[in-house]
Amino acid sequence: MPNVGDLTVKIKGDAKSLESALDGASSKLKKTGDKMKGLGKKMSLGITAPIAGIGVGAIMTGANFEKGMNRVAALTQATGSDFDAMRDKAKELGRTTAFSATQSADAMGFLAMAGFKSNEIVGAMPSVLNLAAAAQMDLGEAADITSNIMTGFGMEVSDLNRINNVLVKGMTSANVDLSMLGESMKYVGPVAASAGMQFEETAAAVALLGNAGIQGSMAGTALRGAMTRLLTPSDEAAATMQKLGINALDSQGNLKSMQEIVAQLETSGMSTADAMTIFGQRAGPAMLALVEQGSGALSDMTKSLVNSGDIAEEVASTQMEGMSGAVTEMKSAFEGLMIAISEDILPVLTMLIDKVTPLIQKFASAPKPLKLIVIGIAALAMVMGPILLIIGMLIPGITALTTGIGVMSAAFGALNLSMGVVLLVVVGIAAAIAAIIIV
Repeated sequence: MPNVGDLTVKIKGDAKSLESALDGASSKLKKTGDKMKGLGKKMSLGITAPIAGIGVGAIMTGANFEKGMNRVAALTQATGSDFDAMRDKAKELGRTTAFSATQSADAMGFLAMAGFKSNEIVGAMPSVLNLAAAAQMDLGEAADITSNIMTGFGMEVSDLNRINNVLVKGMTSANVDLSMLGESMKYVGPVAASAGMQFEETAAAVALLGNAGIQGSMAGTALRGAMTRLLTPSDEAAATMQKLGINALDSQGNLKSMQEIVAQLETSGMSTADAMTIFGQRAGPAMLALVEQGSGALSDMTKSLVNSGDIAEEVASTQMEGMSGAVTEMKSAFEGLMIAISEDILPVLTMLIDKVTPLIQKFASAPKPLKLIVIGIAALAMVMGPILLIIGMLIPGITALTTGIGVMSAAFGALNLSMGVVLLVVVGIAAAIAAIIIV
């Protein structure tokens, strides 16, 4: 039969073994927790966050493109295969060019506002794209400029490529850019067209005015004023023109070409005072600038614009060479990828939103007591986060307490082994309760 001393030694030994086991388990748990935390952090930063970012980016990009194409559909009233053709064209341009699919959709909107039909929009987009790329301009703005010029001069959709090549040739041959040319044409185009002036010759006159520092709306307004004065001169202006031997109208009463008019002004001996009398304070300086450069310069510029060929495409290709162009194309291609991803996501999200919206509307019209109950539940959910955080901070203390109990058992095992066992049971119950609360 064992004596009390042997029992005491045995109890102490068991307590030390228990303490050692608890220490080892605690250390292993801590190491495992640290590894899991590190792995979770790496996965969150390296995998979860990028995937979430791509998902959000795809949704926003797809939504913006969808919005742009919906506008095109509303303006053109296109449906079915006609709309699909425009949508596919915008996506194709977004994948393969310097411009994104969303920008292509915006440009289609401007063309639609100018009266282009769906099939005409699809055919016109490559030419508009070349114009924008050559001018380093937003695609929508380029589409707006070229469609305005087409309408102002009463030209057909088939003339769009011609218009764009003339504009690019003009901006690369004179001190003007596409915005300036577009602004000038906005003012002078309708009057020039009604007076029988050819588009290329009008653009040549605007380009030469740009060389003299008369640009944008100033050039368009001045040239329009000069044409108006020649068509309907005042009595004083008519007398001055007769004195100088200037005849601006042909046998049918239409305005002669600007080249012929400038040639007459060159040889007439017109003074500055005469120019101001005939053309007025705004148009007078512009006509003097044209005369100074000469009818030969105007003729040469007009011929170069007529023979502009496919310069828009050539300049656009040159502008996109090198690293900068490659990066720009990559951005557009990436947007195309985002749109492709969104095409599978957006329908599901749209369906969910359509189902949630009626619930929100019903809640808004629900009785006040019901609203207060829901708000109360929401408030409880809001404060549960901090409570759970506090409990989570206490759990490490429970582990430490468990280890401490092992030490206590070693110290007092000889006196009261049952007390240590009871405390272990209590701690186990407390840990179980904490786990239940957390879950």
